[in-house]
Amino acid sequence: MKSLFKKAVSFFLILIFAVLPAIFPFFSNIEPIKSNAASQTSIDSELPKVYINTDLGQNPGRDDNVEYFKGSMRVELNDYYADCQNAYTGSEMLDCKIRTRGNSTRTFAGAVGTGKFAYRLKLDKKVDMFGMGASKNWVLLSNVYDQTNMRNMVGLELGRALGVKTVESTWVVLYLNGEYRGLYQFCEKIDTSENSIDITDWDSIIKEIAFAIGNKEGMDEKTVDKMRDRMEEDLSWVTTGTFEGYKISDFYKKKLDITSGYIIEHDSFDNPHDDRPYLFESQTTPMGMKLKIDIPEKTHTNSEMNEYVKELILDFEEAISSPNFRTKDGRHYSELCDIESLVDFWLVRNVLMTGELGIRSMFYYIEDGKIYIGPLWDFDCGAGNSITVTTSHEGWVGNKDDRNYWYKALYKDNYFIGLLQERFAEIKPTLDSIIDSIEIYKDYIEEEAERDYEKYGPRYFNNVNKKSGSFTSEYAFYLQWQKNRIKWMEENLFDGFPDIFPNEDVRPSVSNKINTTMYHADGSMLAKDNLTQHGKVGDFLYDLSKGGDISFKMTTEHTTSENFQLFVNGLYYKTFPLVAGEETSGVIEASALNLKPGARNVIHIVVYSIYDKAYRRIGYTLVVSENGEAKSDEATVQLGSELIKVKKGSTFTLPKYNYARDGFVFNGWTDGTRVYGEEEKLTVNEDIYLYESWTHTDGRAVLYAENTDIYFGDELVPTTKVSYLKEKTPDPKPEPEPEPEPEPEPEPEPEPEPEPEPEPEPEPEPEPEPEPEPEPEPE
Repeated sequence: MKSLFKKAVSFFLILIFAVLPAIFPFFSNIEPIKSNAASQTSIDSELPKVYINTDLGQNPGRDDNVEYFKGSMRVELNDYYADCQNAYTGSEMLDCKIRTRGNSTRTFAGAVGTGKFAYRLKLDKKVDMFGMGASKNWVLLSNVYDQTNMRNMVGLELGRALGVKTVESTWVVLYLNGEYRGLYQFCEKIDTSENSIDITDWDSIIKEIAFAIGNKEGMDEKTVDKMRDRMEEDLSWVTTGTFEGYKISDFYKKKLDITSGYIIEHDSFDNPHDDRPYLFESQTTPMGMKLKIDIPEKTHTNSEMNEYVKELILDFEEAISSPNFRTKDGRHYSELCDIESLVDFWLVRNVLMTGELGIRSMFYYIEDGKIYIGPLWDFDCGAGNSITVTTSHEGWVGNKDDRNYWYKALYKDNYFIGLLQERFAEIKPTLDSIIDSIEIYKDYIEEEAERDYEKYGPRYFNNVNKKSGSFTSEYAFYLQWQKNRIKWMEENLFDGFPDIFPNEDVRPSVSNKINTTMYHADGSMLAKDNLTQHGKVGDFLYDLSKGGDISFKMTTEHTTSENFQLFVNGLYYKTFPLVAGEETSGVIEASALNLKPGARNVIHIVVYSIYDKAYRRIGYTLVVSENGEAKSDEATVQLGSELIKVKKGSTFTLPKYNYARDGFVFNGWTDGTRVYGEEEKLTVNEDIYLYESWTHTDGRAVLYAENTDIYFGDELVPTTKVSYLKEKTPDPKPEPEPEPEPEPEPEPEPEPEPEPEPEPEPEPEPEPEPEPEPEPEPE
């Protein structure tokens, strides 16, 4: 797939898959996604142009969001998109349809007053636009709320970097009926297809079945198309197995699976033109979520499909609202909803501080019987936007909003909070690089953004506009806001179990009437973990050199307590008695823990009373250390996932990095504030967390990498894990071997190694850039 924004060197091309967590195994299963940004240094200020004329010469307005205006369209590519030719990029205007879209953006006074509306486009046939893949349906985002025109792009691309489902887009200049309309974002429509949200596509299934029936029965094309329309309008055939007398299995041999292929929209905005029924008759789920099935739109015509979706959501809500986060039949919420997407979606929304988390502009999809959070959408009102309610960079999204129901329930689970902290620590290098991307975007769109601002001027919302004057001033504010936001999150997310929702009822807590001590197999107590502001935060350190099972002792002053359930990393472990005045002892077997160096284990305890009621939750975290426990006169230097003990006040020399990567330069070690050079000496008085900082040779894209493969454009950049501790130890055994391998100087070995180099030459997977040629085939 080609780039959505190929001109600028986006940080997203390399960021996240370099930093997938070493700690929780489920993250390691995420496939690397090739970046959509190109590796060129020069930036053409000319953006692609889209020309649209309506047949009657009228621009769709505020209330023209149902019926399409017939018209025609032509696209003028810039130099970089020159290889994205299609029928619409020629000299002729070709048929299309256009209408306005959106809810608040359509009714917002700034849009109504200026006419800068967002639009839906429908083409006559599927066309690959800007290398995003073939589709009939496209969106033109006006970004009317966002005077930088950047926030949507940054949010979507950050989500893409984390592996959250999202859509592709690129900036264009729009001319409508011969008039300059400004800077727009040409974007995929959220849809189920291999080119958009790649899940089971009921549309394609219907097309296959209708064509198969048509071919066998000798129907003409128009008759088949009408049959397709009828199959889309009434989905009862999916479970009855017959349609208008035809037995589906005679024409379609694959199993029709009702556990997959749904996209659900959550939006509290009541649109009178939206005739889709609410999923639940009361309009909301038991926890208050307003949901409608977006795709397939007519799911409600098949009661079994509709009920399946409802039951899955009800089970998920039952699990997250129960004390042990399980349904009555024992299923953990992670069995019902993809927990990685829950974590990453929350982080993206909070990094850009979009206040609509849990309220509107949210989507979920269901595939293989599991709910996934996403695709991502709608970031223009976040990130300190001056025309929204607040420009502050502080606070948690949705912490005061009663409609943030699902996440509000999850804040009670220390395991979930632990995953947020762990994931944030892993993606911190990615977040540092957001700043680079914003600067790159500015270079790319500045000329057109200034022109757009000149045309429309500052927009107002709720009579709030704390800044105005130019695109440059808006951009400068946004850039500084994003720096401040990342810093604030780092300082506050690692504060034990953070006060994300300020209410004792909805957050994990440690009762001062319950006392817990934990011991290694040799009887020594687990040490306290002091890295509370950076890196892998924990309550205790598990010393790998001692190894073995963990034993614990627990006492309580709660007079009505009877027992407690213990969970390790979200999994039920065992139930133990807990009676006031009596000591409870037990063992957590090492096999239940993740013992990878640097791993962070979460122990969650639910205390039950004699009335069989859960009334106390307790959370502890154990960080695995392969370098022993720091003593009172020692501090810990954390390099990546390795913990190194040093004497307080002593000098620590940062290691030299001996591995090269084509196209990248190693900057040194960073704490997120400043970069320290190789072999630079630090005086260590307290614990410090550092990670690698890399820069692409064009000086723009920042890279952090450890033990993973990174894609830069279409080029695979191999990386090698470095063990800083072993590297410092002059042990000529295991280490010398990795070092000779990178040095192809021994002529006998280099010749076997050039053979792997032709493998990167399948990087003529850029030759699959003839993907545009195969892509007409789906048409």
